Amino acid sequence: MKRFIVLGLGLFFCCSLLASLGFWQLYRGEAKSERVNRFEMQMNSEPKELGEQLSLVQVSEAMWTRVEVTGRYLNVQFYLDNRMKDGNAGYEVFTPFQSSGGLVVLVNRGWIASREKRGFLPDVKREVNIMNLSGLLGQEPFTGLDFMLADTDPEAMGDGKFRLQKLELKTLENLLDIELSPLILYLDGLQPGGLRANWPRPRGDSHKHYAYALQWFTMALVLAFLGTTNLWRSYKNG
Repeated sequence: MKRFIVLGLGLFFCCSLLASLGFWQLYRGEAKSERVNRFEMQMNSEPKELGEQLSLVQVSEAMWTRVEVTGRYLNVQFYLDNRMKDGNAGYEVFTPFQSSGGLVVLVNRGWIASREKRGFLPDVKREVNIMNLSGLLGQEPFTGLDFMLADTDPEAMGDGKFRLQKLELKTLENLLDIELSPLILYLDGLQPGGLRANWPRPRGDSHKHYAYALQWFTMALVLAFLGTTNLWRSYKNG
């Protein structure tokens, strides 16, 4: 009897694991669908003034909010390395922007091709006059798995320039000794100080996750049926 209890518990654990993977895929599919719907809705919405209240709400609520902000760029610049565009290597350039109300948001100004010599970064003009910007609020860009990035500390390149292998807002906050908005401003089209900014839309592939979920649930049901049947037969046969 003890053997059947152990086998039954093992069967229950395996089925539960498969079912939990199915629920996880359902969650991912719903999250992606919600993200795409919010993005499409915000694309045609009226922009809001970027203010202190946006730094207080949950990141998920402010995601893809269209905003306008008046202020000036700070005299420091970050180059996110290994960003490809049309098969060419380059950088995405980020510059902190301080609003008239005092809020500092990191602005993704777009992409620029890298120079042949790694010891030098391409020059990007840092305009310090008061200006108006508009764009969408988004999360930090994905830069691969953590174990692939041995050195994530900013590399000082002189003249207020830093090269990054991974962009983390907390790291930049510690470096600059200022508090940054929890979301990044991705510039709309041609903006003051903007570069090549053709941001990819969120992928609407939720159906893939629903298909994966169905596979996991099916495997759980099949395993439960076969395992229970075999255990019952073994038990009846002594």
